[in-house]
Amino acid sequence: MNKQEKVTKYFALFTRLEVIAPKTAAMMVDFLSKYVPIPKEFHKSWELKSLHDWMTENQNFEAERIENNIKSEQDYQKKLITSIVSSSTWLNQINGITESQKRDLVAWKNFIKRYGKGTGNNKRYLADARKEMEKAQSAIPVWIIPVNQVIENFPIYNDKLR
Repeated sequence: MNKQEKVTKYFALFTRLEVIAPKTAAMMVDFLSKYVPIPKEFHKSWELKSLHDWMTENQNFEAERIENNIKSEQDYQKKLITSIVSSSTWLNQINGITESQKRDLVAWKNFIKRYGKGTGNNKRYLADARKEMEKAQSAIPVWIIPVNQVIENFPIYNDKLR
């Protein structure tokens, strides 16, 4: 191939390059005016430059907004986990109650309803409610009852000393 054919081929390739990658073509024209060594691994250089351009275009992403989104999603996950644990705990608790315990709980509930605020003749229902609670005590998880109701309804003793 003679020089004229090489130059013609170069200009044909250069024209195609200008259409596809105008900045690279301009850089090549600039290179031809001064000596700059062409990178040996130009494919990697091309990829790195593309990555650099993408990063500079997208550098203004909102990190704080993304962090807030992550935090809110984590909070939502905690609520879901709490709900799942609560539901499964209640399911296990309900499945573990016998018919006798259910009757005792209904009786306790009725006595507590009659007891009301505990004034007048209604005080007598508290003793009956305590008796029913003693029977149904194993069916009620203590962690769901307010402390004042635990003191009112459960006899206080140590099973180890009985």
